[in-house]
Amino acid sequence: MVKLIRVKGDYTKDDKEIRNVFSDNVLIKPFSRIALRSVDARLDDVTENLNLYTIPAGTTYQYACKSSEPSEADYITVTPTAGNYDNFNDIARELNIKANGTLSESKSGGYAGVHNQWEMLSTGQSQLNVFRVAPIDAEFSQWVVDKGDNALTLGLNTLSSDGSEEVLLFNPSNIPLLSNNTTMILTTVADFTWKCTSYDDTGDVLWGFQVGGGNYLLLANNGTTISAVPAQASDIIDVHKFGSTVKLIVQDGNTGADRLVMETTLTDATLFNQQVNYVIEIPNGQAPKCEVTNVYYLNGTQQPNTLHLKWPFGANVLANQLGFTDSQYKVSGMPARLISKHKAVGITQTPGIMLSMEGLDLETYNGQVNTLPRPINILDVMYIDDNSNRLRYTPNFPLPLNIKNAREVNMRDIRLSFTRNDSGEKVKFFGEPIIVLEIYDPDEST
Repeated sequence: MVKLIRVKGDYTKDDKEIRNVFSDNVLIKPFSRIALRSVDARLDDVTENLNLYTIPAGTTYQYACKSSEPSEADYITVTPTAGNYDNFNDIARELNIKANGTLSESKSGGYAGVHNQWEMLSTGQSQLNVFRVAPIDAEFSQWVVDKGDNALTLGLNTLSSDGSEEVLLFNPSNIPLLSNNTTMILTTVADFTWKCTSYDDTGDVLWGFQVGGGNYLLLANNGTTISAVPAQASDIIDVHKFGSTVKLIVQDGNTGADRLVMETTLTDATLFNQQVNYVIEIPNGQAPKCEVTNVYYLNGTQQPNTLHLKWPFGANVLANQLGFTDSQYKVSGMPARLISKHKAVGITQTPGIMLSMEGLDLETYNGQVNTLPRPINILDVMYIDDNSNRLRYTPNFPLPLNIKNAREVNMRDIRLSFTRNDSGEKVKFFGEPIIVLEIYDPDEST
């Protein structure tokens, strides 16, 4: 004969132990067996954050910026560096580097003015912002003049110096990092520098160009590459940054022919900067004049942007650590903001949950390492596999365990608890958990 026992807890009376008293004795014959039939309970959060993130080898994610449904050719594949990262800031830095450093020249036109930014919200969720801006006027009158105010003449898109003093001015706005280009016409030839620098150090040259000694120089990674091409009036100068490449193109303003094409690769130390500004330097005694015809600022005219993002199957480890649960996303806005459903907690560890019983001795054993074993009667070991801390468990086939009773036992009450399988600590529960047990007589099969 099989006995079915339904046990119900109440966290308002005891949130760590379920104790039920039966209306009548439950007779348990010698050498009977007991099995767990089902569990439905909501437990306290037992997930442990290891404060560590990892990117497995070969991890990628893909995104596209397009109002219509993108084709596979429209997507950009970002491949962050595999390894372990100590905190969210470190992994966000890596994602920003690779997101803004991955773009082919053939796609750069379709991603002009785009800037990627991974960050963590105050709620603990991760967020990807994808900005998209249009080229605007240089608005030199809004730039900050640090030196040479008396020597400068500033227009909406024109700038000139009379050479009476050294000039240093910078634009306080950030610039898009994935793809942008600055185009200007050199009206009067003289030495000057147009560069992009980190926000807090105008001497930290990320990329740009210089007219020095009458020749063009390409600037990148705090270094200089000198060309043998002299600057001439009416030159059209274009500094194009796409992904990890910066290219300097100089065209003859009269014929349109290329006079100079130089390019170089930007390092991670350059690409990790999220706040980048334009800076102009003019030495004392130099009197250049130029007109800017194309420039991008992040606080300029923002364009509606639709972001499509895909986590390939192999990227689910990274996606889950960042709090994302779906494989594809589509969001729109100015900027497009993609927010994770769950907190970005990195690598987590969830212990098994043992359902233990007091009142009956079972043929169960709990081994320990470097410590004395704890006597515990284990009905089963279960795992929480979602973010709700809801434990719902129904085995396909009950596993009857031997009860160590050589004579009849009259069971009047039963005590059950949820216990961590690593520490043996009891786990709190909420609400009214329900547990169903089956007791089999010695001659009863399952």
